Amino acid sequence: MFTKSGAVILLLPGLLSSCVAVQPATDTGDAVTPQGITAPSSPSNPTGPAPSTALAYDPDLKAIFATDCLVCHGGNRADGNYRMNTYAQVMTAVRPGNASSALVVTTQSGGRMYRYFSGSNATRQTKASEVLSWVMTYRAQETR
Repeated sequence: MFTKSGAVILLLPGLLSSCVAVQPATDTGDAVTPQGITAPSSPSNPTGPAPSTALAYDPDLKAIFATDCLVCHGGNRADGNYRMNTYAQVMTAVRPGNASSALVVTTQSGGRMYRYFSGSNATRQTKASEVLSWVMTYRAQETR
């Protein structure tokens, strides 16, 4: 604000405080990918809840893949030129810590492989969440 003489008038901090509303922080610390997938917080980032047990390919994800994926991506069959018989084969579609990995994108709700998870919708969602956590939080570790 200027006076007629051109001198600057300083505003007292108390006069502006009633104009500014303080907003609570809304950042959860979770990363959102371009596909809109929310990645869970990592164990080194305590802002998100950490699962009580670390997920690993063997025994956790291997069992899901054996039940729901190997029919088309195992044995003599490699639909989409992708096999999931071994950890090394699964890892060709995984970049540890990256929610844009092909395995993550295709197995999340709306992904083209999500519908092949067996069980109820809640069970499919749990399996999709485990794949996401395994890749993002546990960096696709092979064993515990």
